Amino acid sequence: MNKRLFLLMVIFYLFSFSMISAVADKAPDDLLAGIYLEHAVELFGSGNYEEAYSLADISLMFFNTSSDALFIRGVSGRMSGVKDSSASDLSNAIIADKWKYFNEMTARAYLSKYMYQTGDIESAYINLLPFSNDLPNSSFSTEIFIRLALGLGKIVEALEAAENLLEAAPYDRYPQLIMAVYDHEWRLKAEKILISGDPSDYFSKDVVQLIIRDSSKCGFLVDYYKNRWGEDRFYRISTICNRTDMLGKLLEELYPENSVVDHKELIRVYNLLSDEKNKQLFLKQLGLIKLTINYDIDNNGFPDTEALYNMGNLISFSFNSNQNTNYAVEWKESSVRLEIKEMGKTITFSYKSYPNLIHVTVSDDKSQIEYQLVPYSLSLDIIKIPLDIIKDVPSILDNISLPDSSVLTAASAEKSVNNFDKGLESKYVWMGADESIENIFNSDGVRVIERHFMNSVLITVFRDLDSDGVFDTTYKYKDGLLQTVLFDVNNNGIPEYIEDYKNGFVRNWDFNEDGLVDSRERYENGIIYKELSTELNGDFDTIFEINGDIK
Repeated sequence: MNKRLFLLMVIFYLFSFSMISAVADKAPDDLLAGIYLEHAVELFGSGNYEEAYSLADISLMFFNTSSDALFIRGVSGRMSGVKDSSASDLSNAIIADKWKYFNEMTARAYLSKYMYQTGDIESAYINLLPFSNDLPNSSFSTEIFIRLALGLGKIVEALEAAENLLEAAPYDRYPQLIMAVYDHEWRLKAEKILISGDPSDYFSKDVVQLIIRDSSKCGFLVDYYKNRWGEDRFYRISTICNRTDMLGKLLEELYPENSVVDHKELIRVYNLLSDEKNKQLFLKQLGLIKLTINYDIDNNGFPDTEALYNMGNLISFSFNSNQNTNYAVEWKESSVRLEIKEMGKTITFSYKSYPNLIHVTVSDDKSQIEYQLVPYSLSLDIIKIPLDIIKDVPSILDNISLPDSSVLTAASAEKSVNNFDKGLESKYVWMGADESIENIFNSDGVRVIERHFMNSVLITVFRDLDSDGVFDTTYKYKDGLLQTVLFDVNNNGIPEYIEDYKNGFVRNWDFNEDGLVDSRERYENGIIYKELSTELNGDFDTIFEINGDIK
């Protein structure tokens, strides 16, 4: 009924009762309350909880002790999220005990349900207990009572309620499930019915699945189930028997070579196998084939991770968040390659032997930087490799970021690529098989860094600190470790300042650039020794001792 017609009816009733109020049996307030309540019941039954709440709320303005209106407002408010006054409204409805459309048992069932959801299982159970003898009249109330009884460990009471409901409603699925799970004798009786006749009049599909898995006549029942409900994959998984002779064949059918399976399915099958021997048989089958496993890590209904296994070993996996972050990992013998794409940037980590990095690349649509790391000079242990094909999920640690560029630069050869208008231009030069030279240019085309390698090991770095096109700083390495740093600011071939790392840390100054050291600092056992040649001739005649770190 549309709202305009409903309002016209209300006006009509008001006008009519204003004319005959002297002979009316009921007051106008009671009549209005009844009109609003009737429409609230209609909307409540159709699932329109928000409007049902509004109409019940108005009805209570005219008749505030209507159990039906309180019931609808309490339940509808909870269902629609308009207002959670369910507990107080339902309690008041029970106390008022003025029912026309609903009843106290239904109200108590909903109240117990809400108590259960807040963790108050004991009170929820006690609330329904007075109506335990009347429960078979309501499948909804009985199901809530059974759940509460099981939550409190009252198995006998739960079974009694389930059995009573089955007498009144033999085809009700929920009490059948309870009996199938908790009552062995009931399962045996059900098994006989299944074998001797058509179970369609007695048992639901999932109940039959439970009976099959516990049955000594597993093979016969599986064939019957197959003829009745088909050969879909869910059927085959749901009817897994605990008999090893049948399980092996079923697993071979379910998981042949190059299978693509959902991880939740593997967990479900594993949990269905109660016998440890059968679980090991299942794991063995997975370890014999090449298969792809899809994972839904965020449980949004869409797979986001795909992993390839071969003979039980993880070969590769990828993650797609459907947002800004994606990554892929590949294995090839002992080498590992990890590629992360995030916010328009791609970072690639190459490992010679995980977690030891040998190569890092950072790129976007405009530029690319490559770091050719000295082998094993930097480790990055961020890949979570599953130890169990069933329980573990392959992934990388969250919030992955590029290692500090100064760390990468200090232990690497760096390649810069810029996307100029004329195309992709690389400033990277290799000068032979054993010895290589890398040149880095700034945006003006001036060579500011030159690195020399011998057999892929860094030996010398030249830097142009002032970008005048002439190198003024030289770094010398041995076995990948820094040995000396020489600063020649005026480029006359005589360094004015030298740092020596070979024997501790020593600073040297040549003030008059005659090739002789005029002042030096050395660091030993927490003491800085400052030595000075006052004649600037290389003979040190003045020494100072300073406690502390090098500044």
